Amino acid sequence: GQIFSDIWGLLIPGDVTKAAKFAREASSITHDRNGIFGGMFIAALVSAAFYLEDPLMIIKAALQVIPEESAYAQMVNQVMAFYENHPLDWRECYSFIHKNFGYNKFPGVVHIIPNAAIVIMGLLYGGGDFSRTLQITNMAGWDTDCNVGNVGTVMGVAVGIDGIPEYWR
Repeated sequence: GQIFSDIWGLLIPGDVTKAAKFAREASSITHDRNGIFGGMFIAALVSAAFYLEDPLMIIKAALQVIPEESAYAQMVNQVMAFYENHPLDWRECYSFIHKNFGYNKFPGVVHIIPNAAIVIMGLLYGGGDFSRTLQITNMAGWDTDCNVGNVGTVMGVAVGIDGIPEYWR
């Protein structure tokens, strides 16, 4: 649900609840539980980026649309807590993610929790810088197409055209 839900945040700027509602409906065709929550969360991130610039605040706004007891929300909170205690080295966070939320922990074809953890890591450690956020997310590997696409959309909205270096345009 994450890879195709950016659109709802773009179509419904500044209303995380409504963006998440549309993402939930679209995601429920092919996903359940955390797959749906992932779509909702990504849509809410993008929607929130229209009125917030700080990645941490954007993440906190998006967290409001998914159940706090879900594995998805718990992962987001754990990655944020790790960042608060280790804010300097994204590679330390990657090791934490790999150990606690790696692909080996989530069987199946679509690894939404590990990929979402990489999205959160990229947003936090990128520090609001468009290029750095994309670079960190890409260097983490895994599903680079959707993860980098998601953070690119969030950060593109948050920083606006002037915050995107010309070589990306």
